[in-house]
Amino acid sequence: DPATNVNCYTCHRGLSKPGTIEAVLLTTTSRIGVDSAMARYRFLRNDMASGKYNFGEQPVTETAAKLSAQGKYDDAIKLLQMNQEFYPNSVTIDFALAETYIAKGDKDAGIARLRAILTKNPNDRRAQGRLRQLGVQP
Repeated sequence: DPATNVNCYTCHRGLSKPGTIEAVLLTTTSRIGVDSAMARYRFLRNDMASGKYNFGEQPVTETAAKLSAQGKYDDAIKLLQMNQEFYPNSVTIDFALAETYIAKGDKDAGIARLRAILTKNPNDRRAQGRLRQLGVQP
């Protein structure tokens, strides 16, 4: 109460074929590369007001996690760096970057991202704990 109205726009959001920004990024990265996926994202983001896609920080971060899980660390890092351009104060993106760098084998870059979190939020327990796990003093 009140009743929820469901119509074509509920699922399609103005698209002839419903989809998510995650699907756009993954498909484009797979077919023609991460640089093209990033260009596509930026182009689509210019039309944010239409509401066709979710341009919050979470979808790109989740897409990067999927790429990282596939061992595509460099692609994941590029997406996260792009995402950070739009959300520079996000500690979630910093943490995702840290974990991706560490998974890639670049511990120093991972530690740098964890320290960036502590610059933004000195009491971030997740970053402090991860630094301790890596044998580094927070």
